[in-house]
Amino acid sequence: MSGYDPLPGDPTGVRSAATKYTLTADAVRESAAELRRLIAADDLGRSEAVSALVELSGDVAGRLEKLHGRYETAGSSLSVYADSLETAQTMARQAIEARDYAATEAATAQSWADHYSDAVSEATTPEDRIDAQRLALAHESVVDDLTVQLAATLQNYHDAVALRDTAAAVAAERIATAIDQDGLNDSLWDNFSGWVADNAAVLTSIKNILGYLAAGLAILSLFFPLLIPFALAIAGATALLSLVLASTGQISWIEFGLDALTFASLGVAAIAGVALKGTMAALKSTRVAHLTGLGTSKNPLRSVTASFNGVLPSKVGTANKVVWYREVFSTKGVANAKASRVLTNARAGAGGPGDDLLVGLGKVNIGFQRVELAIPSVLKGANLALDQLGLPAQVLNPVMPDAIDNVLNAGAALDDWYEQVNDQATWRVGSSW
Repeated sequence: MSGYDPLPGDPTGVRSAATKYTLTADAVRESAAELRRLIAADDLGRSEAVSALVELSGDVAGRLEKLHGRYETAGSSLSVYADSLETAQTMARQAIEARDYAATEAATAQSWADHYSDAVSEATTPEDRIDAQRLALAHESVVDDLTVQLAATLQNYHDAVALRDTAAAVAAERIATAIDQDGLNDSLWDNFSGWVADNAAVLTSIKNILGYLAAGLAILSLFFPLLIPFALAIAGATALLSLVLASTGQISWIEFGLDALTFASLGVAAIAGVALKGTMAALKSTRVAHLTGLGTSKNPLRSVTASFNGVLPSKVGTANKVVWYREVFSTKGVANAKASRVLTNARAGAGGPGDDLLVGLGKVNIGFQRVELAIPSVLKGANLALDQLGLPAQVLNPVMPDAIDNVLNAGAALDDWYEQVNDQATWRVGSSW
């Protein structure tokens, strides 16, 4: 029959959790009492620093006393709920057993009632007919009684469910009230920080993957300038995720600073790239105008364009390609390498303060890009190296001579120092102690 299922739940497990909360509440209360005793006993001595410590200890003790209420309420509420759950499960089990018995007996009685109803029509004498009618009515009466019992078992089952649900609601309400009224209420930021902490491993992995992807795209953008916006977008996502992790205390602010610097570097490089395009266009226009004013060229635009194109390298042959790729890598991009050649070697229409200013501005833009596009890969490499400084000592010390061991141990010491710095730079926004 539908509507009858054993009630799920583990009263023993709930009691175990309740006990843990109660024990935690006792430990918190004892800690608070010990802090109060320590402050009152003047065991800490007297100085300005000690006074600050006493004040902080008093604040901590107050927080612990409030926290004790949370855990004590949770323990007692869960304990009461465990008892109610166990009672409800017993009631439900008894209702199911009574249902099964009543259903079986009702089916049997109905079978006999049908049998004697058939016997009434088949009776050959008045006496047999009267006996069959009496027995049919008796079994039908039994069926009616058992039907009433079945309805009662369903009500008992529903009462068991209501007992469980009411007990759960009361426990939840008591715990929620204790949390709301103890002055240690969790804010939306606390809840968000908790979610980040629960998923920190996944979020950190995603951040690291995005960081390496941004650095890789920054390198590829030297040869494919169209990739710079994608590298910038990914670096921005990395910095944003890094900010979330740092502000919730999951990574150090140093690591966030490195990610933010990568984003800023790619942003500066992108801006400098756009500025370089504008500078080169202005330089070309200025030189065309200069040649036009001098009247020394029949077609100033063609002369300046030929001058610009004439300084570009030949890409025929391996040697020429190697030279060109070195220039591309050195100036951090194909466009920069072309612009560098034009700024240095193209002379048609050159001359004058305005031309000198544009040439200088173009070189500055290239310089910015050379520095900024190199930063992401340098930062990633440096951070990776610092994180792994202790690894060589762990792996090689057992098999290396003492002189080399000293070098490896120095690296391990630097690794420990860097880890301590990161630890000191790791804190959650909004934390006060």
